[in-house]
Amino acid sequence: MPYFMDIHMGSNALDPDVVRQLHLMDKAIEHQYGVKHLHYYVNPEEGMGFCLLSGPDKETCAKVHEASHGNVASNIIEVEDTVYKSFMGKVEADAADMIQSINGQPDPGYRVVLYAELVGISDSIPRLTDLLVATVVKNGGRLVELTRNSIVCSFTDGNSACYAAGTLTGFAKEYKREGLDLKIGLATGNPVTQHGATLFEETVALATKLAYSAPLGGVLASSKTSAICQGNRQKLSEKFRLSFLRKSQEEFINKLFYVLDQQINSGLMSVENLCLQLGVSRSQLYRKIGFFSGASPKEFIREFRLTKGLNLIETTEQTVSETAYQLGFNKPAIFSKQFKDRFGVTPSSAKKLLTS
Repeated sequence: MPYFMDIHMGSNALDPDVVRQLHLMDKAIEHQYGVKHLHYYVNPEEGMGFCLLSGPDKETCAKVHEASHGNVASNIIEVEDTVYKSFMGKVEADAADMIQSINGQPDPGYRVVLYAELVGISDSIPRLTDLLVATVVKNGGRLVELTRNSIVCSFTDGNSACYAAGTLTGFAKEYKREGLDLKIGLATGNPVTQHGATLFEETVALATKLAYSAPLGGVLASSKTSAICQGNRQKLSEKFRLSFLRKSQEEFINKLFYVLDQQINSGLMSVENLCLQLGVSRSQLYRKIGFFSGASPKEFIREFRLTKGLNLIETTEQTVSETAYQLGFNKPAIFSKQFKDRFGVTPSSAKKLLTS
Protein backbone atom coordinates (compact mmCIF):
# COMPACT_ATOMS: atom_id res chain seq x y z
CA MET A 1 0.00 0.00 0.00
CA PRO A 2 1.13 3.57 -0.60
CA TYR A 3 2.51 5.78 2.16
CA PHE A 4 1.04 9.09 3.29
CA MET A 5 2.09 11.87 5.63
CA ASP A 6 -0.19 14.44 7.19
CA ILE A 7 0.02 17.61 9.24
CA HIS A 8 -2.07 18.51 12.27
CA MET A 9 -2.01 22.17 13.26
CA GLY A 10 -3.07 23.56 16.63
CA SER A 11 -3.37 27.13 17.85
CA ASN A 12 -1.54 26.40 21.11
CA ALA A 13 1.52 24.47 22.27
CA LEU A 14 1.04 20.78 21.57
CA ASP A 15 1.37 18.35 24.47
CA PRO A 16 3.20 15.16 23.33
CA ASP A 17 1.20 13.11 25.86
CA VAL A 18 -2.06 14.27 24.29
CA VAL A 19 -0.78 13.38 20.83
CA ARG A 20 0.24 9.96 22.12
CA GLN A 21 -3.31 9.31 23.31
CA LEU A 22 -4.76 10.42 19.96
CA HIS A 23 -2.37 8.07 18.17
CA LEU A 24 -3.49 5.15 20.31
CA MET A 25 -7.11 5.97 19.48
CA ASP A 26 -6.22 5.84 15.78
CA LYS A 27 -4.44 2.50 16.23
CA ALA A 28 -7.49 1.02 17.95
CA ILE A 29 -9.73 1.34 14.87
CA GLU A 30 -7.30 1.53 11.94
CA HIS A 31 -7.84 -2.13 10.99
CA GLN A 32 -11.45 -1.32 10.14
CA TYR A 33 -10.21 0.89 7.29
CA GLY A 34 -7.19 -1.09 6.13
CA VAL A 35 -4.91 1.69 7.39
CA LYS A 36 -1.73 1.41 9.45
CA HIS A 37 -0.35 4.31 11.53
CA LEU A 38 3.42 3.83 11.52
CA HIS A 39 4.90 6.67 13.55
CA TYR A 40 4.61 10.40 14.17
CA TYR A 41 6.55 13.58 14.93
CA VAL A 42 5.55 16.28 17.40
CA ASN A 43 6.66 19.91 17.40
CA PRO A 44 5.32 21.14 20.77
CA GLU A 45 6.50 24.76 20.39
CA GLU A 46 4.85 25.33 17.00
CA GLY A 47 1.77 23.25 17.80
CA MET A 48 2.25 20.80 14.92
CA GLY A 49 2.19 17.05 14.52
CA PHE A 50 3.02 14.87 11.50
CA CYS A 51 1.84 11.28 11.04
CA LEU A 52 3.30 8.68 8.67
CA LEU A 53 0.79 6.04 7.68
CA SER A 54 -0.06 3.57 4.94
CA GLY A 55 -3.46 2.90 3.46
CA PRO A 56 -5.53 2.49 0.31
CA ASP A 57 -5.73 6.26 -0.37
CA LYS A 58 -5.51 9.55 1.51
CA GLU A 59 -9.30 9.87 1.82
CA THR A 60 -9.49 6.58 3.69
CA CYS A 61 -6.55 7.57 5.90
CA ALA A 62 -8.34 10.81 6.78
CA LYS A 63 -11.46 8.91 7.83
CA VAL A 64 -9.58 7.16 10.64
CA HIS A 65 -8.70 10.46 12.35
CA GLU A 66 -12.27 11.69 11.89
CA ALA A 67 -13.80 8.54 13.34
CA SER A 68 -11.39 7.99 16.23
CA HIS A 69 -11.11 11.47 17.74
CA GLY A 70 -12.24 14.09 15.21
CA ASN A 71 -8.86 15.84 15.04
CA VAL A 72 -8.59 15.79 11.26
CA ALA A 73 -5.42 16.68 9.39
CA SER A 74 -4.96 20.07 7.73
CA ASN A 75 -3.35 18.34 4.76
CA ILE A 76 -2.29 14.85 3.73
CA ILE A 77 0.05 13.94 0.89
CA GLU A 78 1.31 10.74 -0.68
CA VAL A 79 5.02 10.09 -0.15
CA GLU A 80 7.55 7.73 -1.68
CA ASP A 81 9.42 5.57 0.83
CA THR A 82 12.87 6.37 -0.59
CA VAL A 83 12.20 10.10 -0.71
CA TYR A 84 10.84 10.06 2.84
CA LYS A 85 13.95 8.27 4.13
CA SER A 86 16.27 10.63 2.25
CA PHE A 87 14.63 13.69 3.77
CA MET A 88 14.07 12.41 7.30
CA GLY A 89 17.13 10.20 7.72
CA LYS A 90 17.40 7.32 10.15
CA VAL A 91 14.81 7.77 12.89
CA GLU A 92 13.96 5.92 16.08
CA ALA A 93 10.58 5.76 17.78
CA ASP A 94 9.59 5.14 21.39
CA ALA A 95 7.18 2.41 22.44
CA ALA A 96 4.24 4.59 21.40
CA ASP A 97 5.63 5.22 17.86
CA MET A 98 6.72 8.82 18.58
CA ILE A 99 9.96 9.69 16.77
CA GLN A 100 12.66 10.84 19.19
CA SER A 101 15.57 13.24 18.72
CA ILE A 102 19.08 12.29 19.84
CA ASN A 103 18.49 14.06 23.16
CA GLY A 104 15.42 11.94 23.87
CA GLN A 105 12.95 14.76 23.22
CA PRO A 106 10.23 14.53 20.54
CA ASP A 107 11.63 14.99 17.04
CA PRO A 108 9.85 18.14 15.74
CA GLY A 109 9.95 16.86 12.16
CA TYR A 110 11.65 19.83 10.53
CA ARG A 111 14.79 19.33 8.46
CA VAL A 112 17.36 21.64 6.89
CA VAL A 113 17.41 21.55 3.09
CA LEU A 114 20.53 22.49 1.14
CA TYR A 115 20.10 23.42 -2.51
CA ALA A 116 23.23 23.88 -4.63
CA GLU A 117 23.42 24.55 -8.36
CA LEU A 118 26.21 25.04 -10.88
CA VAL A 119 25.18 27.74 -13.33
CA GLY A 120 27.02 27.81 -16.62
CA ILE A 121 28.15 25.56 -19.47
CA SER A 122 31.06 23.17 -18.97
CA ASP A 123 32.02 19.55 -19.64
CA SER A 124 33.22 19.41 -16.03
CA ILE A 125 29.74 19.71 -14.51
CA PRO A 126 29.20 15.95 -13.85
CA ARG A 127 32.56 15.63 -12.08
CA LEU A 128 32.06 18.81 -10.07
CA THR A 129 28.49 17.87 -9.11
CA ASP A 130 29.79 14.53 -7.80
CA LEU A 131 32.24 16.50 -5.66
CA LEU A 132 29.34 18.51 -4.19
CA VAL A 133 27.49 15.31 -3.30
CA ALA A 134 30.56 13.68 -1.71
CA THR A 135 31.20 16.78 0.41
CA VAL A 136 27.62 16.98 1.63
CA VAL A 137 27.49 13.30 2.56
CA LYS A 138 30.83 13.58 4.35
CA ASN A 139 29.34 16.36 6.48
CA GLY A 140 26.25 14.42 7.52
CA GLY A 141 23.87 15.25 4.69
CA ARG A 142 21.60 12.95 2.71
CA LEU A 143 21.14 13.26 -1.05
CA VAL A 144 17.48 13.67 -1.97
CA GLU A 145 17.65 14.71 -5.63
CA LEU A 146 20.41 14.94 -8.21
CA THR A 147 20.18 16.59 -11.63
CA ARG A 148 22.88 17.33 -14.19
CA ASN A 149 23.92 20.49 -12.38
CA SER A 150 22.10 20.67 -9.04
CA ILE A 151 21.58 18.81 -5.78
CA VAL A 152 18.94 18.81 -3.07
CA CYS A 153 20.16 17.46 0.27
CA SER A 154 18.66 17.12 3.74
CA PHE A 155 20.16 17.49 7.21
CA THR A 156 18.73 16.70 10.61
CA ASP A 157 21.20 19.04 12.34
CA GLY A 158 21.33 22.72 11.40
CA ASN A 159 24.97 23.24 12.33
CA SER A 160 26.04 20.31 10.13
CA ALA A 161 24.08 21.80 7.24
CA CYS A 162 25.75 25.18 7.66
CA TYR A 163 29.19 23.61 7.90
CA ALA A 164 28.57 21.55 4.75
CA ALA A 165 27.35 24.63 2.86
CA GLY A 166 30.32 26.64 4.07
CA THR A 167 32.70 23.89 2.98
CA LEU A 168 31.14 23.90 -0.49
CA THR A 169 31.91 27.61 -0.87
CA GLY A 170 35.59 26.65 -0.80
CA PHE A 171 35.10 25.19 -4.28
CA ALA A 172 33.70 28.43 -5.74
CA LYS A 173 37.00 29.70 -7.16
CA GLU A 174 37.82 26.35 -8.76
CA TYR A 175 34.36 26.19 -10.32
CA LYS A 176 34.66 29.77 -11.56
CA ARG A 177 37.78 28.78 -13.51
CA GLU A 178 35.57 26.23 -15.26
CA GLY A 179 33.11 28.98 -16.19
CA LEU A 180 30.63 27.97 -13.51
CA ASP A 181 28.98 29.87 -10.68
CA LEU A 182 28.17 27.90 -7.53
CA LYS A 183 24.90 28.98 -5.90
CA ILE A 184 23.92 27.67 -2.45
CA GLY A 185 20.86 28.19 -0.26
CA LEU A 186 19.79 26.73 3.11
CA ALA A 187 16.21 26.60 4.35
CA THR A 188 14.54 24.86 7.28
CA GLY A 189 10.95 23.73 7.23
CA ASN A 190 8.32 21.08 7.91
CA PRO A 191 7.77 17.90 5.89
CA VAL A 192 4.14 18.75 5.17
CA THR A 193 2.53 22.18 5.02
CA GLN A 194 -1.07 23.26 4.76
CA HIS A 195 -0.94 23.75 1.00
CA GLY A 196 2.07 21.70 -0.15
CA ALA A 197 1.65 18.69 -2.44
CA THR A 198 5.05 17.03 -1.92
CA LEU A 199 7.46 16.49 0.97
CA PHE A 200 9.27 19.69 1.96
CA GLU A 201 7.91 21.42 -1.14
CA GLU A 202 7.95 24.92 0.34
CA THR A 203 11.34 24.39 2.00
CA VAL A 204 13.02 23.26 -1.23
CA ALA A 205 11.46 26.21 -3.07
CA LEU A 206 12.80 28.66 -0.49
CA ALA A 207 16.29 27.09 -0.51
CA THR A 208 16.33 27.45 -4.30
CA LYS A 209 15.37 31.14 -4.14
CA LEU A 210 18.03 31.78 -1.51
CA ALA A 211 20.65 30.06 -3.69
CA TYR A 212 19.77 32.30 -6.64
CA SER A 213 19.88 35.34 -4.34
CA ALA A 214 23.19 34.61 -2.63
CA PRO A 215 26.37 36.48 -3.59
CA LEU A 216 28.89 34.56 -5.67
CA GLY A 217 30.82 32.22 -3.41
CA GLY A 218 28.43 32.84 -0.51
CA VAL A 219 25.47 31.16 1.17
CA LEU A 220 22.12 32.54 2.32
CA ALA A 221 20.40 30.74 5.20
CA SER A 222 16.73 31.19 6.11
CA SER A 223 15.46 32.76 9.31
CA LYS A 224 14.43 29.38 10.76
CA THR A 225 17.90 28.00 10.02
CA SER A 226 19.24 31.03 11.86
CA ALA A 227 17.05 30.24 14.86
CA ILE A 228 18.15 26.61 15.23
CA CYS A 229 21.84 27.60 14.86
CA GLN A 230 21.55 30.52 17.26
CA GLY A 231 24.46 29.50 19.47
CA ASN A 232 26.87 29.11 16.53
CA ARG A 233 25.74 31.81 14.10
CA GLN A 234 28.61 34.19 14.70
CA LYS A 235 31.20 31.43 14.51
CA LEU A 236 29.74 30.07 11.27
CA SER A 237 29.44 33.53 9.72
CA GLU A 238 33.06 34.34 10.56
CA LYS A 239 34.39 31.01 9.27
CA PHE A 240 32.40 30.96 6.01
CA ARG A 241 30.68 33.43 3.70
CA LEU A 242 27.37 32.51 5.29
CA SER A 243 24.64 35.08 5.89
CA PHE A 244 21.66 34.37 8.15
CA LEU A 245 18.48 36.18 7.14
CA ARG A 246 15.86 37.82 9.29
CA LYS A 247 12.22 36.91 8.68
CA SER A 248 11.52 40.27 7.02
CA GLN A 249 14.41 39.76 4.57
CA GLU A 250 13.19 36.27 3.74
CA GLU A 251 9.69 37.60 3.11
CA PHE A 252 11.11 40.26 0.80
CA ILE A 253 12.97 37.61 -1.24
CA ASN A 254 9.80 35.52 -1.54
CA LYS A 255 7.85 38.54 -2.74
CA LEU A 256 10.66 39.56 -5.12
CA PHE A 257 10.69 36.16 -6.84
CA TYR A 258 6.90 36.11 -7.02
CA VAL A 259 6.91 39.44 -8.85
CA LEU A 260 9.78 38.40 -11.14
CA ASP A 261 8.02 35.14 -12.05
CA GLN A 262 4.78 37.00 -12.77
CA GLN A 263 6.41 39.70 -14.88
CA ILE A 264 9.19 37.84 -16.68
CA ASN A 265 7.44 37.56 -20.04
CA SER A 266 5.60 40.87 -19.92
CA GLY A 267 8.37 43.13 -21.15
CA LEU A 268 7.75 45.25 -18.04
CA MET A 269 10.60 43.86 -15.97
CA SER A 270 12.45 47.03 -15.03
CA VAL A 271 13.80 48.57 -11.85
CA GLU A 272 10.99 51.13 -11.86
CA ASN A 273 8.26 48.54 -12.24
CA LEU A 274 9.85 46.32 -9.61
CA CYS A 275 9.78 49.22 -7.14
CA LEU A 276 6.11 49.76 -7.93
CA GLN A 277 5.16 46.10 -7.50
CA LEU A 278 7.15 45.69 -4.28
CA GLY A 279 6.05 48.99 -2.79
CA VAL A 280 9.56 50.31 -2.16
CA SER A 281 11.56 53.30 -3.33
CA ARG A 282 14.46 52.98 -5.76
CA SER A 283 17.01 53.53 -2.99
CA GLN A 284 15.30 50.92 -0.78
CA LEU A 285 15.34 48.39 -3.63
CA TYR A 286 19.07 48.96 -4.23
CA ARG A 287 19.78 48.60 -0.52
CA LYS A 288 17.66 45.47 0.00
CA ILE A 289 18.88 43.55 -3.07
CA GLY A 290 22.46 44.70 -2.59
CA PHE A 291 22.46 43.56 1.03
CA PHE A 292 21.86 39.88 0.34
CA SER A 293 23.15 39.49 -3.24
CA GLY A 294 25.86 42.10 -3.67
CA ALA A 295 24.26 43.01 -7.02
CA SER A 296 22.32 46.01 -8.25
CA PRO A 297 18.62 45.49 -9.09
CA LYS A 298 19.42 45.72 -12.82
CA GLU A 299 22.13 43.07 -12.47
CA PHE A 300 19.83 40.87 -10.40
CA ILE A 301 17.05 41.07 -13.01
CA ARG A 302 19.45 40.28 -15.84
CA GLU A 303 20.89 37.27 -14.02
CA PHE A 304 17.38 36.02 -13.23
CA ARG A 305 16.35 36.19 -16.89
CA LEU A 306 19.52 34.66 -18.30
CA THR A 307 19.58 31.82 -15.79
CA LYS A 308 15.96 31.08 -16.67
CA GLY A 309 16.96 31.23 -20.33
CA LEU A 310 19.75 28.71 -19.83
CA ASN A 311 17.30 26.32 -18.14
CA LEU A 312 14.73 26.71 -20.94
CA ILE A 313 17.36 26.08 -23.61
CA GLU A 314 18.35 22.84 -21.93
CA THR A 315 14.93 21.51 -20.98
CA THR A 316 12.57 22.59 -23.78
CA GLU A 317 12.31 22.29 -27.56
CA GLN A 318 11.69 26.02 -27.96
CA THR A 319 13.57 28.02 -30.55
CA VAL A 320 15.91 30.76 -29.40
CA SER A 321 13.37 33.36 -30.50
CA GLU A 322 10.56 31.69 -28.54
CA THR A 323 12.77 31.59 -25.45
CA ALA A 324 13.73 35.25 -25.87
CA TYR A 325 10.09 36.36 -26.10
CA GLN A 326 9.12 34.19 -23.12
CA LEU A 327 11.79 35.98 -21.09
CA GLY A 328 10.42 39.37 -22.06
CA PHE A 329 13.04 40.39 -24.64
CA ASN A 330 11.60 42.46 -27.47
CA LYS A 331 14.33 41.31 -29.85
CA PRO A 332 15.95 37.84 -29.85
CA ALA A 333 19.24 39.44 -30.89
CA ILE A 334 19.41 41.32 -27.58
CA PHE A 335 18.84 38.07 -25.68
CA SER A 336 21.52 36.29 -27.73
CA LYS A 337 24.07 39.03 -27.07
CA GLN A 338 23.42 39.14 -23.33
CA PHE A 339 23.44 35.33 -23.17
CA LYS A 340 26.81 35.12 -24.93
CA ASP A 341 28.25 37.85 -22.70
CA ARG A 342 27.13 35.87 -19.64
CA PHE A 343 27.89 32.27 -20.66
CA GLY A 344 30.51 32.61 -23.38
CA VAL A 345 28.48 30.95 -26.15
CA THR A 346 25.37 31.81 -28.15
CA PRO A 347 22.02 30.26 -27.17
CA SER A 348 22.10 28.07 -30.31
CA SER A 349 25.56 26.74 -29.44
CA ALA A 350 24.49 26.21 -25.83
CA LYS A 351 21.54 24.06 -26.95
CA LYS A 352 23.87 21.83 -29.00
CA LEU A 353 26.31 21.49 -26.11
CA LEU A 354 23.64 20.81 -23.48
CA THR A 355 21.50 18.37 -25.47
CA SER A 356 24.15 16.44 -27.39
